[in-house]
Amino acid sequence: MLSVVDLIEAGTLTIDVAAYCLAAIRAGASFMVGALPGGAGKTTVMGALLNFVPPGVTLAPADSLPAIEGAMRRAQPRRCYICHEIGSGAYYAYLCGRELRAYFELPGAGHMLATNLHADTCEAARAQVCLDNGVSAEAFARMNLLLFLSLHRAGGRIVRRISTVW
Repeated sequence: MLSVVDLIEAGTLTIDVAAYCLAAIRAGASFMVGALPGGAGKTTVMGALLNFVPPGVTLAPADSLPAIEGAMRRAQPRRCYICHEIGSGAYYAYLCGRELRAYFELPGAGHMLATNLHADTCEAARAQVCLDNGVSAEAFARMNLLLFLSLHRAGGRIVRRISTVW
């Protein structure tokens, strides 16, 4: 995995965006990283940002409805639940439908969220989460920080950049 310093050096994050993310996530912000193409760097950015989770907050996979429901009954210890990606499929910690709706309720029990999805705007992310999966607008609003990556060609190579932060 790459560090935030690696991502700054690669031009993916600016120092200002990195500092803002550090402050927000260290304060307990849940976050989502989006991009349309596969291989855009969503998981890499999410992994680097997970290093900003406050001390004492355990990282845990949101890998099943029973795990999520158990976390709803257990406010302590506080955890950051990771959904590897919002979407269907038999992949580990991919969530959609009922599982995703339950996942978005975890902040109500004091937990943080970190996830990825295939969307490049806030509107597209909201449509995928709320319209396609039935997550309420209120629950979606608990996602405090949304970062969207874009890809550009520069000098014959692909450059990944955080283009929008909500």
